[in-house]
Amino acid sequence: MELWYVVTRGTLFWGSRSGTEARMARVVVTKRKKRTPIGDRIQFLAMMSPEIVKAIKLAAVEDERAAWDVMEEAATEWLKRRTAKRRN
Repeated sequence: MELWYVVTRGTLFWGSRSGTEARMARVVVTKRKKRTPIGDRIQFLAMMSPEIVKAIKLAAVEDERAAWDVMEEAATEWLKRRTAKRRN
């Protein structure tokens, strides 16, 4: 069964190609607000391979943490190791 959907002027229509029945619902589009910063943190964008991003997200879910928290911990540990290497 092939599914389809169309959004037209704020209304979502969906159904299946094999079925004769279609459904519809009103779509309310709201403007996305800026996220509230957590503490004194700022946003940082980094490019990573999709496999790494997926692994980070899975690890965060398994540990019941946010992905940004996992990445902050990893960066903090890496910076500590880097600083220790430079001192030697």
